[in-house]
Amino acid sequence: MPGEDPEPPSINKFDFYERCKKIALKKHVKYEILRDLEEDYKNFYAVKFFFQPKPIYVVVNVAHPFVAFCLSDENGKFGN
Repeated sequence: MPGEDPEPPSINKFDFYERCKKIALKKHVKYEILRDLEEDYKNFYAVKFFFQPKPIYVVVNVAHPFVAFCLSDENGKFGN
């Protein structure tokens, strides 16, 4: 739930962001670390890759090794 403390992380935040950076460099796309998501959902890390025609988001659950790839809706929001 938003605002609740997450389980202890099993995903290293630095490593996740470094891997995303390497993907962006390899694919020659810009990326953005979505740090504001960490404030609302403490158990997720997310990165936005600016692929064309639409950006792709990579979201990982910190406590469990689940990764999701998604697009945003017309308002720039993704998931619930």
